[in-house]
Amino acid sequence: MSKATDELTKIRQEDDEGFDRGLMNEKPGPNCPVISFELYLSHLNPLNEFLFQRPKRNVSTSEDVWYNNMVIGEHGTLREKIKNISREAKLSKCYTNQSG
Repeated sequence: MSKATDELTKIRQEDDEGFDRGLMNEKPGPNCPVISFELYLSHLNPLNEFLFQRPKRNVSTSEDVWYNNMVIGEHGTLREKIKNISREAKLSKCYTNQSG
């Protein structure tokens, strides 16, 4: 599975040098990251375009949508955590939870 990053968005205004695609390799078994990621995506709220969404308080596994139409960390701890990770890792730029 791969995610193409060839289109610019309001968050991603310029090309990231050398970062054309993200790649996730399948690994047989119950801990396969691809299967886990696809399962996560299948339960996101379709009205929300962001990857990190606020989970519903009470949800049954039979429900299709497990997340509210709300972004996690837009003004909270996730936003600061991603910035701190970027800074501590001495990355070339400061990433956010909405970085593409």
